Amino acid sequence: MIARDNASEADMMAMMGFGSFGGSKKPATKPKGQAPKVDSSVLSAAARRDAAAAAPGAGPDPADAAAARPRSDHSSSGDEAAPPRPSGSSDPGGEVAGAPGGVDEQLGLPVSHELSVDHHARLVSCVAVDPPGARFATGSLDCTVRLYDFNGMTTQKRSYRTLEPGAKKEGAYPIMALSWSPNGECLLVVSGSAQPQVYDRDGHELGEMIRGDMYIRDMRNTKGHVSACTWGQWHPTDRGTAITSSEDGTVRAWDMWEMVQTTVIKPAPVRAGTRVHVSTCAYSGDGSMIGAGLKDGSLHLYDVRGKFGYDAAVTAVAVASAKLLGKGRQQWRYATKAKYTVPRAHGEGEAVSSIDFFSDGLSFVSRSCDGTVARWDQRMLKKPVWAVSGMETIHENTCARVSPDGRHVVTGTSAARDGDHGELVFLDAASGEVARKLGMSGSVVGLAWHSAINQIIVGHGGRKEGLASTLFSPALSVKGAKLAMATAPRKVEALDWEPEAKIYLPQAAIKEDMPWKKKKKRPWDMEPEPHEVTRPSEGLGHAKGPGRIGSTHHALFVRGMIAKTGELTRDLLKDPREQLLRHEGKEGDGVDRLFSAYAKTQPERIYNTEDVEREEEEKRQMAEAARQHGSKKPRT
Repeated sequence: MIARDNASEADMMAMMGFGSFGGSKKPATKPKGQAPKVDSSVLSAAARRDAAAAAPGAGPDPADAAAARPRSDHSSSGDEAAPPRPSGSSDPGGEVAGAPGGVDEQLGLPVSHELSVDHHARLVSCVAVDPPGARFATGSLDCTVRLYDFNGMTTQKRSYRTLEPGAKKEGAYPIMALSWSPNGECLLVVSGSAQPQVYDRDGHELGEMIRGDMYIRDMRNTKGHVSACTWGQWHPTDRGTAITSSEDGTVRAWDMWEMVQTTVIKPAPVRAGTRVHVSTCAYSGDGSMIGAGLKDGSLHLYDVRGKFGYDAAVTAVAVASAKLLGKGRQQWRYATKAKYTVPRAHGEGEAVSSIDFFSDGLSFVSRSCDGTVARWDQRMLKKPVWAVSGMETIHENTCARVSPDGRHVVTGTSAARDGDHGELVFLDAASGEVARKLGMSGSVVGLAWHSAINQIIVGHGGRKEGLASTLFSPALSVKGAKLAMATAPRKVEALDWEPEAKIYLPQAAIKEDMPWKKKKKRPWDMEPEPHEVTRPSEGLGHAKGPGRIGSTHHALFVRGMIAKTGELTRDLLKDPREQLLRHEGKEGDGVDRLFSAYAKTQPERIYNTEDVEREEEEKRQMAEAARQHGSKKPRT
């Protein structure tokens, strides 16, 4: 009725000759042809491409056709300034999804083009973009973090740094969450360990959180997490504060300057007396509220403005020494009671995978593993504003994010099995209706919608691949992936030269040449001192002879003792050949009895007597020569 009155008023003013208050009158245009309306919930890039090609009246202009390529890896130049967002048309039926002025632009969704990187070996579980929108980080279940720079990225789409948190200390863990500091100088990396780590924007480690004592049952008395961490986020405005959640059932706020905790939040589970994992946590837009989602499906909101919580120091016992004062005393605070609690926000026993606040600070959305996405209002928490089911997921850190303008809520779904496709689903923030669907390879888990560049980073994949896709629109987005798509790699020239790369191997001889290895040499790494060359001892022997090597006093004593033990032992000291020849022609002695078992199978024994006669002749000649020189008969 209001639109009809406005139209009649405009017609009356035109008949009376009035303009639009000094504005120039627009020329009349012919109505557009009736083109078939393209469904906004297209499942894949190929389907959108086919729909755009089949829709009549899409426009023969080559520039428009190039801009309308859905999620292509080649976009227009990134130097052009992004035009303002369109105000929308009342008749979008003749436009093609993804084309300029089409459904995507009317909905305000920058999804017409796509830039993908596939350097991870497994599912990309989390993504984060720094506040300026120049760099982004991806974390994967393959236990690595990769850093990318839009400004320095070429069409080869390589990362400038690869991190493997905790690999050198206690082993690598899957990456659960990433978060940049408000000034973009530091990156918080939350892995499956109990110690989140902090890196600078170039990928150098700055420190890690303190691990708590796992043998203390009361979590308020531990200095840090004692179980695997599940999520983490930097404060939106304070670069010296961050929060992390863990399977030990706590949310901890940290002083990022000193790497010590300042507050321990222990949400009360639905069933008292049980320890329930905190599956996710989040700050509100201004940092005044902290939201925590538990694995039992409950939601807890804490107002952290002013003096929050109680002193966690043990004051029931009198101070006995100065060790309990100053640094020895527990300086953090402790809180349990939440300002708002929704006991059964989602299915019982189903983990809350994500929480995200609207810009007004009063509304927020929650995502759960029971396949539901719900919007909540703090002024009425008895039931959600709306709830959408059927968003199946198998990952406990599947994200749900609110668009920068607050018009949409985006989340992802999991693939049924490897090789299938998940979906990126856009919901209307006011009604909860599905506004758009995009097909993605594998399960969609990590999400980040950046407000400065108006681009969406999606982490998806499966057990055999991990991808991070940047969705953008040449008309709605600014910089970011547009710069990377317009930069080609440098061509290799004939005069190019680069030094040969050195390969450093562990336990190699060249490890002292490494510039970063400046440790003191260990005793076993030092070169041995040269020893003097000495002549070995000749041992004991005959008084007039050179002696025999190895004939020591101990050896002579043992020989004498053995010689006195008996006939059989004395035979062991004699020549074995002579001992065998003694039995030639003799039957019935001890040696013959030993071979009686093989008498029928063994051939006749024949002893070689020629060598014995030759040796005896040599001995006789040597004895004769010794007598002539006046020496005694040499020992044999």
